[in-house]
Amino acid sequence: MATRNADTRAPSEVAGTTDSGIPVIGPVLWGTHCCLFFETVEDYLAVVARYFSAALENGQYCLWILSGRLSPDEAQAAMERLVPAAKEAFARGAIEIARAVDLGFRERPFPRDALFRTFEQKLEQALAQGFEGMRVAGEVASMMHDDLAALSDLECTINRKLQDSKVVMLCCYCLGSASGGQVFRFASSHEFAVGRCHGEWQVMEVSQAVGAGAQIKRLNLDLTRRIGQRTRQLQTVNDALVDSEELFRFIAENMTDVIALYDTEGRTIYVSPSAPLKGRSIQDMLQEAVRPEDRPWLQRCWERAVSGEQVTMTLRYLHPEGSWHWLESTAVPVHYRGRPHVLSVSRDVSARRALEEQLQHAQKMEALGRLAGGVAHDFNNVLTAIFGFAAVLRRQVAPDSNAQEAIEEIRNSAERARKLTRQLLTFARRDVQEPQMIDAAAVIREVEGMLRLVVREEVAFSVELPVEPLPITIDPVSLEQVLMNLVVNASDATPPGGRIVVRCDRLEAAAGAIGTPAFVEAGAYVRIEVADTGSGLLPEVAERAFEPFFTTKTAGQGTGLGLSTVFGIVKQAGGYVWIDSEPEQGTRVSIVFPAADQSPA
Repeated sequence: MATRNADTRAPSEVAGTTDSGIPVIGPVLWGTHCCLFFETVEDYLAVVARYFSAALENGQYCLWILSGRLSPDEAQAAMERLVPAAKEAFARGAIEIARAVDLGFRERPFPRDALFRTFEQKLEQALAQGFEGMRVAGEVASMMHDDLAALSDLECTINRKLQDSKVVMLCCYCLGSASGGQVFRFASSHEFAVGRCHGEWQVMEVSQAVGAGAQIKRLNLDLTRRIGQRTRQLQTVNDALVDSEELFRFIAENMTDVIALYDTEGRTIYVSPSAPLKGRSIQDMLQEAVRPEDRPWLQRCWERAVSGEQVTMTLRYLHPEGSWHWLESTAVPVHYRGRPHVLSVSRDVSARRALEEQLQHAQKMEALGRLAGGVAHDFNNVLTAIFGFAAVLRRQVAPDSNAQEAIEEIRNSAERARKLTRQLLTFARRDVQEPQMIDAAAVIREVEGMLRLVVREEVAFSVELPVEPLPITIDPVSLEQVLMNLVVNASDATPPGGRIVVRCDRLEAAAGAIGTPAFVEAGAYVRIEVADTGSGLLPEVAERAFEPFFTTKTAGQGTGLGLSTVFGIVKQAGGYVWIDSEPEQGTRVSIVFPAADQSPA
């Protein structure tokens, strides 16, 4: 017999392999069909012992089928003698010794189907019990007796049946019971054929077809292993990409800022769901969405961003709800898929701009108040001197003198000037008041008749008041002055056939509530409104309405201190006042005072 070197690689180095336990074979693939030719019983037992010992070390189930050469007791005793772990393995059922006759393998014709069903059942049971696979050893030729002509065909069938199964089979033949031609025929139907003669190992040369099949099977399993590894790597990368995409989508869909990506032509590549101008290109915004006076600024900023400069811009755009909103946007040049793009992050800053404008207005009014207060104080000093000298002149001039009329005119003029200074001091919140808890609705009822007198006859006037009291803390005379000033202004602005309405109700202001300015703190208030259907105010006029000496009336028809006095009284009482007006849509002046804790006595 010719000999060859065995595959000496460790089992862990070969994909889907297990140690055969036979030194000249080494690791084998699952589904391998080996052939052993032995000279003596000692040779037979030595090989089977090594074969099953390797199986036990790798957690595999062992099935030994006897055909009469040994009894089950003799086989078990030999195994316990030759394999240190055999006794414990028999105890836990890891080794099974069965006679071929008990399995029905001695019938005629040979029961091939029964053989394969037995293997399948035994393998299924072994795997269910936690074994890694199954090892089978037996003398097939002894099972078939004189039916040796069909034995080679059976062995080829076993080769096919073992494919893709966790079984390794060792078919054993005694050299004394087969001719040389039969030995070669049997060997050529196995993937490995070894001989054990008086303790010496030999490896049989098998047919090229079987050897090539074994090599293809080994390469196929190795390729399967590599594909599996690559698939797992790709799956890991794909899972990471999915997680990253889900995280990006979650952030983009839940952030209030708008993220947008544009190409250098201004076309929208991506825009986050929170965008109020979804899908709009830069050209669309330049033509429609952006306020006309802001479009040149957007064009310049866009050109700078495309040229590679980071820019921040603030502009007004037409919100889908129909009003103009302020937008603050930062544009950054980036490269996406190898080409230059512009990435922008934008946010609606309308609320912030409104607060900034309100702060600026409050600071301006505060500065004007300090100025007006200082002027009024100094003017009062001058008026005191005028009143004093007028009194001296009146005593020194004869009662029937014509000069008395001139002195009286001096006093009247000085009195009118004193009233103006008092209004300035009220605006500056330096006028002395006597706040007390009153029912705002009751005060309006009391002065309703007087208010009707200042409204022109051709203008309708009405008062809408609740039944329950509306307590606030304020000087009642000052509240009457507020009402009078507002109704007079409304009457002057309302054309014949128009209407003026005075309302009073409760207001629960919440932070950010619609219809309530942001500067109004959350809380309970009493609201007074004076609304008219007059000509309304331009935005730039409404912004300056509370400034002292600002008036839209012709010279000689107003001092410009009416609304500034209202502003000062309301602020001194801890309240808020604002104007809602549009040209030709009328005007509504709203005042809110903090609601008192209890009703007035």
